[in-house]
Amino acid sequence: WQCNPTGLGWGNMYWGHAVSRDLVHWEQWPRMLRIGGDVAKGAPIHPAMALGQAFSGSAAMDEPNTLGLQKGNQKTLIAAYTSNPQGDCLAYSTDGGRTYHHLNDHQPVIVHPHPSDPNWKRSWGRDPKLIWHEPSQKWIIVTYRMGSNPREAKNGRMAFYSSADLNA
Repeated sequence: WQCNPTGLGWGNMYWGHAVSRDLVHWEQWPRMLRIGGDVAKGAPIHPAMALGQAFSGSAAMDEPNTLGLQKGNQKTLIAAYTSNPQGDCLAYSTDGGRTYHHLNDHQPVIVHPHPSDPNWKRSWGRDPKLIWHEPSQKWIIVTYRMGSNPREAKNGRMAFYSSADLNA
């Protein structure tokens, strides 16, 4: 779930975290993805910090261990989220979701181009849905790519990406 731990308004977005064995009783865990420091000024970045705000996304288990990070029987959990305004990023957990680290040195794996301005410096898409597609043995990420006017959803399109190991 998402939250702004500093107020009721939109912005300063973090990802919250809760676990359940029966989908009725839930245990709250510490926030798992949070806004990072001022990288431009040399501020250190904790492994679970996003470079921007941690907007919506999804998570999936790396059942086939494509990342090669599995420890013992504990499967790796991969979170795909929009780091606004940088792009769509990936973070992983090898301890059941208690701690997260970023793939690709906190950099986005997908940066959506602006449909009419090639000089635009922000990603123009969001909301990555990550799934493992067993028949093709590939990861699929489906995202929303905004149109010229983001207030008119009918201008946007869904974009599909695939990768065997989430590294390329």
